[in-house]
Amino acid sequence: PSPVVVTPPPRPDSPPTTSALPPGTGRVLLTTNANGTRVFLDRNEHEPATEPAAAGGMNLKVLVPADTPWSLRIEAEGYRPATMQLKLAAGEEMALPVVLIPVEPERLRRGTPTPRPTPPPPPAPGTKQKRTVNPSIIDPFAGEN
Repeated sequence: PSPVVVTPPPRPDSPPTTSALPPGTGRVLLTTNANGTRVFLDRNEHEPATEPAAAGGMNLKVLVPADTPWSLRIEAEGYRPATMQLKLAAGEEMALPVVLIPVEPERLRRGTPTPRPTPPPPPAPGTKQKRTVNPSIIDPFAGEN
């Protein structure tokens, strides 16, 4: 399946937030609904990063080289990946909430019904079949008059 594209919220017209960031970097404060999230900074779709820029939980801080366009790729086991384009100024911080979409189980994607239990095989010829009676259908008052 194709990745989900996340559009960042519009930025206010105020100047970028400045904080104690390494020179020449910005920071994305990413929150997500998936535990074990991995965040990659890809130069573009043809040059994906092999190591995550941040990984671990549901709240991640990602340092981003400033004034360079990046493709932010967010992945987590059991969820569809999400991507978005971003470019931050030096010292800028951006809060980014991302809701990852769970991957559907294979049988639901294909429309395959849930398998039904296999009935037991018939008894071998010449053997007595054990009969099971459902106690809920026995009449407790049978034989009383």
